[in-house]
Amino acid sequence: MLESNAAQRSARARRAEEGGAAEERVTIETRFGALEFGPENAIYLPVGLLGFSDHHDFGLADLPQAQLADFKLLQCLDDTSLSFIVTPLKIDDGRVAREDLEDAALSVGIPVEAAAFLLIVTLRQNDEKVTITVNLRAPIVVDVNRAIARQVVMANSSYPIQQPLQP
Repeated sequence: MLESNAAQRSARARRAEEGGAAEERVTIETRFGALEFGPENAIYLPVGLLGFSDHHDFGLADLPQAQLADFKLLQCLDDTSLSFIVTPLKIDDGRVAREDLEDAALSVGIPVEAAAFLLIVTLRQNDEKVTITVNLRAPIVVDVNRAIARQVVMANSSYPIQQPLQP
């Protein structure tokens, strides 16, 4: 379950609550250029992502290139070398059963009506071809009201880890 107390929130969020750097902003030089992150696009992951449990403070930003409008950058704010390309998953888009997404949100204490879902994107280059896949098995479930998220491994194991993304 996601804990809602301040002890489980990021240091940035706690400082903002205490009247400190409520408008703290950071500019990070990413592989897509310099991007600015602030409280409005901060996400706290109390247990990190799978394989990255020591990283908790992230920012979510639109990518600056128009042709990449369907994707976002999930940037670690404490380790600028760590970032993930993600894409939003609409609850009714059909790639994942609505019931499974509802179960995933509820399993980590996020009300379905407050949940947003992000899929981690992987790009692989083989010879001259680039393959883009998304991880349907372990979406990131974001509580949009509290800016807290968890990556959830779906109970239904039929979802692929490397689902090709349709162009």
